[in-house]
Amino acid sequence: MPLGQFYILDNPDIEFTGNYHIDTVNDKSFPSRIVLEIQKQSQPVEAFSSMSIGQDITFVSSSGEATHVYLISETENHFIFSSRG
Repeated sequence: MPLGQFYILDNPDIEFTGNYHIDTVNDKSFPSRIVLEIQKQSQPVEAFSSMSIGQDITFVSSSGEATHVYLISETENHFIFSSRG
């Protein structure tokens, strides 16, 4: 998975890196679903700690593209978000 730089739309001071992938269909990008994994170690994850599964948030990539995502899983090491819940 590629690594990207993101920030929270409502709180641009909180920047983080995350691994992401975009679903593909017939070897072509299928932009309706992105999955983003944020590693908890050495990241400003306090903003996510009060979130519940299914709660939504908007992230902005370093290129300026905003993506509305939902928290779909929290593990010991990651917060996992998807553009489809």
